[in-house]
Amino acid sequence: MNMTDAQGANAELSAKRAQWQEWARQQFSGDEAQIQAAADAALRAALGGASSREAAAAAREAAASAGATPVSGGGADHGSGHPPSPGGGPPATTPPPGYDAAITRPSARPPWYRRPLVLLTIGVVVVLLIGLAIWGISSHLTGPSTPGTSVVPATSSTQQPTTKRTRKHKSTSSTSPTPSATSSVTVSTPSTSP
Repeated sequence: MNMTDAQGANAELSAKRAQWQEWARQQFSGDEAQIQAAADAALRAALGGASSREAAAAAREAAASAGATPVSGGGADHGSGHPPSPGGGPPATTPPPGYDAAITRPSARPPWYRRPLVLLTIGVVVVLLIGLAIWGISSHLTGPSTPGTSVVPATSSTQQPTTKRTRKHKSTSSTSPTPSATSSVTVSTPSTSP
């Protein structure tokens, strides 16, 4: 950058500053320091790539924090209460040497909340968090679950009728009486009938 380019940039910056100061004087009442704070905030926003409306909003915030009050019908005497355009003063007749608008002009990227991929990612994360919360609450309310089958012990018993059995033994002697035997059987088994 040579000396004439630097002088041209300084002159353009001074012109923009003067425009924003004039706009701030029309919009706000207060001492010069408050108006200067509003104009500087607007100039910083405009140089940062903000639109003239965004720069004016920054100036209003700075003026409110500095204690300046808005003038009712500000700018009506000049017929315009609109802030100066971000371009500033009159356009240059010839661009400086080596100037390429495609390279030096910042790309207008949309804000992060307007990008579809970011919105989609945020949506997926929110859905996953809601799902995890529902799963956690439902598993907490139902209690611990044990896999497998539960075993129920059989408590019923069946009793079969007792029968008397008599056995006759053949004896070789005729004098002995015939012995008789009695038995009773109790069996407990689980029921298998339908």
